[in-house]
Amino acid sequence: MAWVYYDALLAVPPANLNRSLGGYQPEIPITRESMLNANGRRRSATRMRMWRVFREFDRTGEERIRAVYEKIDRWSRLALQALSNHELLQHLQDVMNEGVAFAPASMCANASAGVWLDMPDKLLEKVVRGRGRALTAGLMAGSGGVVSADHGFRLYDLARVTQQEEAARAYLLSEPVDPQGWKDLPPASPFRAAFREFLREFGHRAVYEVDVMTPRWSEDPTYLLDQILALMTMARYPIQGMRRGAAGRQQRPS
Repeated sequence: MAWVYYDALLAVPPANLNRSLGGYQPEIPITRESMLNANGRRRSATRMRMWRVFREFDRTGEERIRAVYEKIDRWSRLALQALSNHELLQHLQDVMNEGVAFAPASMCANASAGVWLDMPDKLLEKVVRGRGRALTAGLMAGSGGVVSADHGFRLYDLARVTQQEEAARAYLLSEPVDPQGWKDLPPASPFRAAFREFLREFGHRAVYEVDVMTPRWSEDPTYLLDQILALMTMARYPIQGMRRGAAGRQQRPS
């Protein structure tokens, strides 16, 4: 993947990509000569074309993502058990086709974030050497809108709701806890409503979710319930951290 990003997409040095992924992979060495030869000029031209792709995605991506979510919402209402084998196979093919069609947009969404963040990193690094990335992270802290982080913060929200609802606490403390037992909470239960909304938005996620055989959270929310129970005593801290991050972005140098 590091070589594809460098040689075919964005001319991103493998060291940079490796750092963004946590630095766990062996680094592909790149010489200065290879960056300036004919292949280097080709990579620079490719990078400019990808910039145009990213700019176009920034203009249209939100609408494309919304359209996919609307289709998924319709699919989620299908009574799959009522479908014939042929209909079920056709539905699976439709889902796979949609996934393949959306994959380039998904990769643009993932990659463009790193591309734009790279610019303040480099700018700040010139001003305060050795602290560019840390300062960028501080500026972004608590900004919200990061889906992969949002469901984590939402678990803290659910833990806070649980603290305030006796029926929800009793349910989570029952042994063994029934993964679908939250549906039996009273209709007016705040936890029941909040957990249903959480699964509507994030129920397609899972632990080891790349494996299609792994149950989704909407199918087996045991992991989520365990996390909510563990977080019940510390639900206030991450939200305070988000607020501190948001307040820090508003500060001006004195």
